[in-house]
Amino acid sequence: MVGALSVALADVLMFPVWWYTDGLLRAGRSAWNFFTGTAQSLMIDVWLKNIFVPMFGRYDWQSRLISFVVRVAQVIARSVALLACAVFLLAAMVIYLVLPVLLIFGFVAPWL
Repeated sequence: MVGALSVALADVLMFPVWWYTDGLLRAGRSAWNFFTGTAQSLMIDVWLKNIFVPMFGRYDWQSRLISFVVRVAQVIARSVALLACAVFLLAAMVIYLVLPVLLIFGFVAPWL
């Protein structure tokens, strides 16, 4: 019983160390993998590579103009989506860093 209690106490005391070292690295890697996966799925680079290629094999000037406008709109919309993903992930990482401090303050503040 004493051994289990000391292990539990050691786990509680080591939790903040893990949270800001290994846990932070894991969360950061996970956020980066999510961001790169989102960037790959949005395929902004493919849209940019083909920005001047006419769609549907039509090579008249009207088709070229329509294709260019559509692709520019797609690049802008997909870039905004990627930026929103980046802002969300950055906010999640800030919350990850601040959450333990806020929880400890919430438990200690009533006794101050």
